[in-house]
Amino acid sequence: MGGRGASSGKKGRSNGGSGSSIEKLTARIERLQKREEKLEAQQRAIYRASWNPFKLRMEENAYQKWLKLGDQQRAFRKKRAELTEKRAELRRQAEEKNQSPKKKLNGYGEATSRDITSTTYERAQRRLQRDVANFIGRNR
Repeated sequence: MGGRGASSGKKGRSNGGSGSSIEKLTARIERLQKREEKLEAQQRAIYRASWNPFKLRMEENAYQKWLKLGDQQRAFRKKRAELTEKRAELRRQAEEKNQSPKKKLNGYGEATSRDITSTTYERAQRRLQRDVANFIGRNR
């Protein structure tokens, strides 16, 4: 915290909750990776169980299972790549939102990024608005 200005106390995610989306995508990618590891283990088990060194070929049923698991692995890898791309896009959007504000011109024509209005003036304006709102509310 500390410092002056309206945004000095803001910390954490102020990007509209996209951080939670990144966390969800990360969790989903981790689940897909675990699933992919299971599929690879199944492929290895099928390969070991079905390979007959004396015949030097695989059984027909095992080969079909092997192909099916390979297709599933390709689908999971494709989905994981899509999720990774989405996560990268969300991070890029969050970084764009968190960039420093655009430069403003002060009374001397100098470019500055800090807020020119003093806190005393802002406080007086809020007090005036509150007084007007109270006055209007009393007369109703």
